[in-house]
Amino acid sequence: MTIPHKQQKASFTINRTIRAFTLLELILGTVIVALVSLSLFQIFSNGIETYKRAQFTTRTYLQMFKVFDALDNDIASAVKFDYSAADPQWVSFLGQATSLRCVIRTNNGLAMVRYEAVHAHGDMNIIRRQVQPLEDVIAHKNPGTGTVLAGKVTDAMGLEFSFGEKSETNPSDKIVFDWRKEWSNRSLPWAVKVSLRFKPYHSGQKPLEFSRIFYLENH
Repeated sequence: MTIPHKQQKASFTINRTIRAFTLLELILGTVIVALVSLSLFQIFSNGIETYKRAQFTTRTYLQMFKVFDALDNDIASAVKFDYSAADPQWVSFLGQATSLRCVIRTNNGLAMVRYEAVHAHGDMNIIRRQVQPLEDVIAHKNPGTGTVLAGKVTDAMGLEFSFGEKSETNPSDKIVFDWRKEWSNRSLPWAVKVSLRFKPYHSGQKPLEFSRIFYLENH
């Protein structure tokens, strides 16, 4: 018996199998996609954190170098200037634990330079350098605000000075310094030790600390 063409087509359509995802396959696929997405997010998050930390560290080091470079030039140029005949309280070099003032030689003549940590907010400070022609200092003119060396982007937590003189009790030929927290003699110290502290990247960490010793060439 011959089956008509239309009946053959209908019979073929009815017998075709329809394939679909099972519930288990859908769950497994969802879990795999979630795990891959979580891994990618973790990698992206770690990359952002590393970038922010690198930026913070770079800013801190740049400000540290800026302060130390300025101090290096100024302390090396420090000179004695005797003005005690007109002002009995005058000293060319005046140092305290958190501030420094000295007479330096510049291309435009003698000047007075000052360094200090100015309170900003909380336990944060701004490291400021202030330079003024010596004749203006003697005339008691307003020195102005000065230049901020550190603190605009990365807050400085502290600036500390120590002033060294040659030890008289050292038996060796090696120069050893006795360090003071203040210097108000009419002579210059042999060296100045400077310590800088900056806030850490995370609040629970220790502050970033840097120290350097500068020697006075015109002692």
